[in-house]
Amino acid sequence: MKYNTIITDLDRTLLKTDKTISEHTIKILEECRKKGFNIIVASARPQRNITKFHEMLKFDAIVASNGARIIKNNEIIEHKIPYESAKKILDNLKEKDFQITLETGDKAYSNIKLDYFETIIANDLEDILKKEGCLKMVIGIKDDETHKIINSLLDDKVYCTVANNYVIQVMNKNATKWEGIKKVLEMSNLDSKKCIYFGDDFDDIKPIDNCGYGVAMENAIPECKNVSDYICDTNDNDGVAKFLENFILKEEK
Repeated sequence: MKYNTIITDLDRTLLKTDKTISEHTIKILEECRKKGFNIIVASARPQRNITKFHEMLKFDAIVASNGARIIKNNEIIEHKIPYESAKKILDNLKEKDFQITLETGDKAYSNIKLDYFETIIANDLEDILKKEGCLKMVIGIKDDETHKIINSLLDDKVYCTVANNYVIQVMNKNATKWEGIKKVLEMSNLDSKKCIYFGDDFDDIKPIDNCGYGVAMENAIPECKNVSDYICDTNDNDGVAKFLENFILKEEK
């Protein structure tokens, strides 16, 4: 079956560890687009932190915040965390010295200053939650008990995942990368079996497993590699571009 769509994660996949994208990768993706490929990004990043890469690559659609926000042309679809679900977590964590960030989509608010995450310091996160809602709640992992504590606070409307081994992300049950991708493909009249997906982390397991061809990075977690059709080179060695150049563009010639 001929593939017509490339879907890729950003961090530790399309981007190098220093958060840049190589000129070679940009060139290869441009060649793929000229061959008629759709290019879609699916990332844990909020939309505002994808914008500069969108300006470089002109993605056909964006699945941001792990599927909590979907952008296709001028249409935006959101799956926010229900207020009561988020409030329960806040009420139980705010007095226990947890680092908590509320991602509203356009801004991020934290109770503690973070060097690795651009946030606005907010003394009253519950007030932010009431006024702006929350697409994603990000909680710093303090110790081995953190995941157990967070899981005990989740109701049937939310779920959580671990990212990069140092934060837990809480989201609406309908906000997953795979659900976001399915919605984008439906909006674009595209078939998932004609998609190639690239990823490296827990949120990428389902897309790798369910797309027509799933590619895990050499630097991916074992769970991604186990369900992949192929393991490409690392993100720092332009693994995505090398795969597309050697297995897609050569076949198209």
